[in-house]
Amino acid sequence: NAFIGSIADENERLKRSLQALLNTIRLDRFAADFKLEPVHLPDIARQVINDYRHAFIAYKVFPKMEPPAPNLPTERLVVYSDAKWLRLILEQIVSNAVKYSSRPDGEGKVSIRFDLDDGDTVLEVADDGIGIPPEDLGRIFDPFFTGAAGRTHPGSTGLGLYLANEACRRLGHRLSVRSAPGRGTQVRIRFTRDSSLFADLRDVATT
Repeated sequence: NAFIGSIADENERLKRSLQALLNTIRLDRFAADFKLEPVHLPDIARQVINDYRHAFIAYKVFPKMEPPAPNLPTERLVVYSDAKWLRLILEQIVSNAVKYSSRPDGEGKVSIRFDLDDGDTVLEVADDGIGIPPEDLGRIFDPFFTGAAGRTHPGSTGLGLYLANEACRRLGHRLSVRSAPGRGTQVRIRFTRDSSLFADLRDVATT
């Protein structure tokens, strides 16, 4: 019933919050905890969407994974990264998108897109939610910063984007956010082809 469902949702939220705290602690030993491997971006995006299916339903938010941009070669959908950490990064971003695009009077949307920008593969998570005020944008990667949006969601930890940004930095990826109040938020992970942390290892890994 609805009561049992709400308990399950709360347990899931607490579990994910605890996991975020534990992964933040693990950042200190990141160098000993990553594995270079080819990662197919659409596959990992589908996995995260599937993992969050109950949250999508509970918040009345609909996910959509768009076809890759026409200018993006199929082989560029495979990037060199750490699958476990990259999945964690995407989980933090999707979790925020679901939470902040929910609304009491309708349905929200979260879209995942793949593009090629200035030679780099880009994965974007876009929502049509409440957005982020300009005065908060400069602090969204600070640990425990929740901002105006977080004040409307008491369960916010302020660790999601901090953790995602720190993990991206260590992997040689770049995280950026565009947003405006009432106009949603777009979070982009840029996989820099030549300046990646693993640039010198890529040829070795593919031979």
